[in-house]
Amino acid sequence: MKIQTETEIGIYTLENHQELNNKLKKIISDFRKKYPESDNSNVKAWHSHFDTHYKEPRFKILIDRIIDMSRNFIKVKCDLYPLNFWVMEYEKGNHTVKHNHWPATLSGVYYIDVEENSSPIIFENNFTVKPKNGMLLLFPSIVNHEVPPSKGKRIVASINLIYTP
Repeated sequence: MKIQTETEIGIYTLENHQELNNKLKKIISDFRKKYPESDNSNVKAWHSHFDTHYKEPRFKILIDRIIDMSRNFIKVKCDLYPLNFWVMEYEKGNHTVKHNHWPATLSGVYYIDVEENSSPIIFENNFTVKPKNGMLLLFPSIVNHEVPPSKGKRIVASINLIYTP
């Protein structure tokens, strides 16, 4: 038996995201020069390793903001910790196959540099979000999602969080 449910997805725009995004693009460029190889995963685009938050501490400027927004989203007093953090650079035709982020608790996607014709992210029940620069999406990690082949470039950061009460 399969039960269809609805879930809450948080859609936010980070304040002063232009300045933040410029810093992040520089950090990503430096990181990609140091670690040019991509992991094999459901992301069919260049992406960093899932432990990028350990390899490059400068990403803390984004991770801390995501954790702050996540506390407001879940409305539960708890400590949140990054389980995984990685960045991606999509070129034309790149995509991501349907997947979820279980066993993490909460997942986030932050859009750093998105061209107008970049593909949306599609969640369960065909709920579609067109990305914009500075947009942060937060959702339960068990929610399936995918990105169809992109017609434009996009630079994105993703995070999986776990929490303790």
